Amino acid sequence: MLESKLLFHIVLTLHNSRTSQRMRKFAIRPQDIVYLSIEDEILLTQLFKETLRDQDVKCYAYNICKDHVHLIIDCYENHLNEVVRKIKGKTSFLFNRAKSRSGPFWSQKFFVANLDDWQIGSLRVNSFEEKRSYLANAISYIKSNRTKHGLTNSMELSELIQSFTIEDP
Repeated sequence: MLESKLLFHIVLTLHNSRTSQRMRKFAIRPQDIVYLSIEDEILLTQLFKETLRDQDVKCYAYNICKDHVHLIIDCYENHLNEVVRKIKGKTSFLFNRAKSRSGPFWSQKFFVANLDDWQIGSLRVNSFEEKRSYLANAISYIKSNRTKHGLTNSMELSELIQSFTIEDP
């Protein structure tokens, strides 16, 4: 039986933009936190567009919010970690080179939710309509994330995002 691609909601955070449990436990304070300007967000989004295209990964939703990125992509479950590793590696390398900077760019860990096998507490989402509804909510959440964080919208950024996201999975 052929394995089919699944949809994943992924959140990548910039290095030191979040404080982990371990950091709190050992009273470690983040240093050299990078926050992206709108110009940086546009550059990084262009790098995401190119990287996703190069990996033949479809993107169904994307948004960037100063210190983190949300995206919904499709890929084989057993390839997910490799796909994310390549996305993080290529975008950080190219961004650092373009901005003449060095050092870590992304946090080591990332958030992922498998949208094809989602569970909320004891409620299992497994019918087509339930999955479709959760996916629509996830896409809506991602699209409105800049507003949620009080960030201004940019026509250039919006058009760039629309140029590589697929409206209907």
